[in-house]
Amino acid sequence: MKSISKHQKQKKQLLKCLIFAILSLITAAALTIFYFYTYQDFTEQDYTLVYISTLVYSIPIFFIGAYVYISLKEYYKKIDNDYLQAQEIAAKRQEQFLLQSQKQMQEQMSTALAHFTKLELLLKKNKTEDARKLCTQFSSYFQGTRYKHYCKNDILDVIIHTKKAECDLLDITFSCQILLPEQMQLPAPVLISLFVNLLNNGIEGCTSSGQENLFLKLSVNYKGDFLLIRMENSKNPSVTFTHTTTKPDTFSHGLGLLIIEETARQRDGSCHWQDKEITFVSDIMLRYR
Repeated sequence: MKSISKHQKQKKQLLKCLIFAILSLITAAALTIFYFYTYQDFTEQDYTLVYISTLVYSIPIFFIGAYVYISLKEYYKKIDNDYLQAQEIAAKRQEQFLLQSQKQMQEQMSTALAHFTKLELLLKKNKTEDARKLCTQFSSYFQGTRYKHYCKNDILDVIIHTKKAECDLLDITFSCQILLPEQMQLPAPVLISLFVNLLNNGIEGCTSSGQENLFLKLSVNYKGDFLLIRMENSKNPSVTFTHTTTKPDTFSHGLGLLIIEETARQRDGSCHWQDKEITFVSDIMLRYR
């Protein structure tokens, strides 16, 4: 939702600039004509000259306005296309993730059912030792497949769990170390906006890196009243970071960076981006209380 509002805000600002420029030119031309009519004793020939001059000045103003309008129209079209492509990619990834999750759940249910069926048969045959071994095997299997908690904050835990699953789907090695303060006063919208955009940028960087061994590392710590976030991910070495983007998807990634920077700024924090050729490092600091 924030990226959409940011997109609309940029369009409104550009439209305001265009309208202001056109109105300024029209006002200047009107004041010039008014001055000549009011304070000069014109002959009929002078009036004709003013009309011709006004026409001459109006033609380039018209073409400038038309050029700016066409340029902005093409720019808006490109932004809309980029945004729609980003949405389609996100929707496809989400669909793949849901299908994979459904498949894993079905496999786990089938495995559990098979274990319980076998356990029931062993108990009926009074093979208690074999039943005990089967229970141990099933316990180990359950421990390996059960939901893993990454931190005590439920919102951040769900975000990381979801992005970890997305990384698994894209063959990205994901690792994280999360250490949060006991009392963290960051509202849910701030947490969601910050970590979703950050992890999305990291995943996009990995998928567009062209490398084989993809990775994404996330660490969260705190010092004093500030939360310290660091993420390192694979990056395309042929693309140089220019703050606007390090990825081909300049629109969505650029908005992601802007949202993160604005979030940090509102919490008395800062962002530091490092291009290390084959890796990209994001360091974010913001006040959590």
